[in-house]
Amino acid sequence: MQDYKNMLDAYTQAGGTPEIFKDSNIAHLVVHKNKVIGSHLVKGLVLEPKETRSGVDIRLIIERGIKIEHPVHLCFGVLPQKGVQEINIIAKLKMNRV
Repeated sequence: MQDYKNMLDAYTQAGGTPEIFKDSNIAHLVVHKNKVIGSHLVKGLVLEPKETRSGVDIRLIIERGIKIEHPVHLCFGVLPQKGVQEINIIAKLKMNRV
């Protein structure tokens, strides 16, 4: 829990608004080093994080016919200030058939 608080403190110091992580209408993923320490999904959004040795691999899928109303917040970091974090994201938008 301390890592989560530290990440939100760093996010705030960088100019972010941490209240978004409490809003049930906003999807988010918070990753410290290679650990998912916070997440919230909204209907039609699939986030599948997989921890790796030096970060995370993420599959991000938006289901067919879905419109995400608010930005999805992806927060990555390494605290203290030094370290390696590799983030690999594969994003897929399932389109409606015409």
